Formats: sequence, structure tokens, C-alpha cells
Amino acid sequence: MLLYDNIIPLGDHCIGAIILKELNLRKCAYPYDWFSSSSSNLDDSNMNWIIENLIKLLNAENINIFIDNLLNNMFGNCFENNDLKNNVNKNNDLWFPHEYGTRIEIISKYKNRFNRLYQDIINKNKNLFIIITRKYKIDENKLLELSNIIKKYNGENKILIISGISYDYTIDNIIFKYIHYDETKFWNYDYTDFRPNIKSFLHHWFEL
Repeated sequence: MLLYDNIIPLGDHCIGAIILKELNLRKCAYPYDWFSSSSSNLDDSNMNWIIENLIKLLNAENINIFIDNLLNNMFGNCFENNDLKNNVNKNNDLWFPHEYGTRIEIISKYKNRFNRLYQDIINKNKNLFIIITRKYKIDENKLLELSNIIKKYNGENKILIISGISYDYTIDNIIFKYIHYDETKFWNYDYTDFRPNIKSFLHHWFEL
């Protein structure tokens, strides 16, 4: 049973968007669907970058200028002669494994996605934000800041964090779900256990 207008993946990698698509819950694309940290260290993540820029997006005085600057920062040195040359921006360790095409195509696509995200939040929709991490623990103050800003637009907005790390935080609009992650089987474990277990949990959680 769906109780939300939108289900919005916030990273830290693409499994959220993939599973929502497999469960027929993905209605549209959002900007954090298809990239992750380029690091192979399970303790690394792009979640701080995502949270900080989402908060800045919602506080921006001029949304169009902010998105233009954000996309320049996101892709940095990935383009050459208007084509995507590198799928990793070494300046911020963002990895875009599913991207291809020209600068114009990719930037246009992400402008639309950031504008959609912005509108779906400020228009006071009831949103569920999903964060999935393997072995990275997000700082409590970061989560409190994110929690407070999304509640400002709709007090029923929720964040679901699925992680291979157990959290001891208590934040009223954040739901924490621990799903075991065996780091000794990194990458392979994503496909054999972690992703199937997340999909099973979400299938039952949404009462599908």
C-alpha cells in the first residue's frame, strides 16, 4: 500500500533506483539515481556531498543558477570536446557508471531531474526519501539537518535509511533498517544477498 506521492532515491549508489524500477514503483528519474562514490572502500560514500547539495538546492535564491553551478561541480573534468570522456570526476570522486552521450544531453537531463526534485519537495508533496549504504554511517547532525528541512515542506515527509551498519540515532521522521552486509564478499555480495534482501524488505514494506 503506497502512502506517498513520490519515492525519491538519495543514493549513495544506484540500487535504490534499480529496485524501485523492479517493483514498478519508479515513476520518474531523480538526480541521485545513477551515480556513486568511485572509491572501492566500503567506508567511503558520497552521502555528505548529496545531503549538503540537496540542502543548498532547497535554500537557493536562484534555482537555475544554483543548478548550473552544481552540475559544473558534479561533472567537472568528465567532458572533453562536448562528449563524456571520463565516468569519474576525480575532483569529488563521483562516479557515473551508467552515463553516456554529449555534454548537452547529459546536462539537460540532470537539469530536468534537479528541477523535478526541487518541485516535488517545495510543492508540499508527501515524499519518501530512500538512502541505501553498505558500510558507511552518516553523521547524525547531517541527518538532523536533512530531516528538519524536508519537514519544513511537509511534516509527513519520511527518510528510509537501509544500511549494512546499525544506527543508534532516534530522529522522528527517519526510519532505520539494518540489513547485513558481508564486506568480505564485497561486490559479489551485492548481487547474491544484499540487493535481494533489500528488494524483499521493500516488497513487504510497501505491501505489494
